[in-house]
Amino acid sequence: MIPRIETAEVLSFRLKVPPQELERLPAELGAELGLCLEPDDGELLLCREEADSYLRFRPIGAEAMLTEIFLCNDERGVFFHRVLGALMVRHGGDLRIRLSWNTPERNSHGDYAEVRISRGATTYPGLADGLPAVPPAGEGGAQVAVQGDESLEGAAPSLEKEVEEVLSRARAHWEEYLRLKSARERKD
Repeated sequence: MIPRIETAEVLSFRLKVPPQELERLPAELGAELGLCLEPDDGELLLCREEADSYLRFRPIGAEAMLTEIFLCNDERGVFFHRVLGALMVRHGGDLRIRLSWNTPERNSHGDYAEVRISRGATTYPGLADGLPAVPPAGEGGAQVAVQGDESLEGAAPSLEKEVEEVLSRARAHWEEYLRLKSARERKD
């Protein structure tokens, strides 16, 4: 079964980005994700063609403020990881959201997984540490990645290599844990 975010409950969010960042996303990810930016009643709608998820931004001066998040039927969580999560991380945003996945093992809190991003920092899998974020004006940035291993299709080779290295280190730590646990059980 292909993992999919079926629904999302947005609890809180804060994000401001330069409008040119929004304008360049369709050029960077448009062919791969079918991402487009459309004007909508004085606001900007960042969405995937033929998909249910979107982000709505209101241009205010030299920035665009996120005003609405809608996530639904997001296959592999690609829109969440590659668009919303990446923007939150890069621009030091805040997000608290509950994702309901169609695969129970991804729902860490019963029937949902809670994601918290604070000033661009998070521990949520797929947005884990590794790549620098663009710091918000006047502040230092957190060190976090913008993609997980499930959304690497078409990723830049250097990012793919870095994620593979992180996964390799994680596997080594897991094997060490299992070895130590086994040794401890033999002692008891």
